[in-house]
Amino acid sequence: LCYVDPLCNKDTIKFFIANPNSIGNPVLSTIFGCLHCALAMLMWVVGTCGTVHAAIMGLFVLVIIVVLLAEVIDKGGFDPSGRSKKSMEWQWTHMPQEDWPWFARGAKDSKAVRIFEKFGDAIQDEVKHHHPAQSDAGAQRL
Repeated sequence: LCYVDPLCNKDTIKFFIANPNSIGNPVLSTIFGCLHCALAMLMWVVGTCGTVHAAIMGLFVLVIIVVLLAEVIDKGGFDPSGRSKKSMEWQWTHMPQEDWPWFARGAKDSKAVRIFEKFGDAIQDEVKHHHPAQSDAGAQRL
């Protein structure tokens, strides 16, 4: 359900840690379908109700576009390198549980916590295996 072909396995894991609720292309298709429907409704409102109602509907469509752009900018800024503030979206798995983000900190399911911890361990192992000097610097930073 999620297209991550340009990312290697390690970076794919980082992406899913940073975006645990992302489910990919079906959601994007639904979002763009809603946007197109809203634009079609705007054209219909212009034709049937006049410009005053169309202005209100246009404001609604503008809000949808702004929210969609904010989401694209947020997801487009994903950083698998670990060198920017944006990379903290996936690096939290290396921290104590009390420092985890709100959506993971409140996990009452111990299985979910173990999965997050295993994702973090997989990233650490991959970094140590392929980039030993980088893993030492990362350990000092965390």
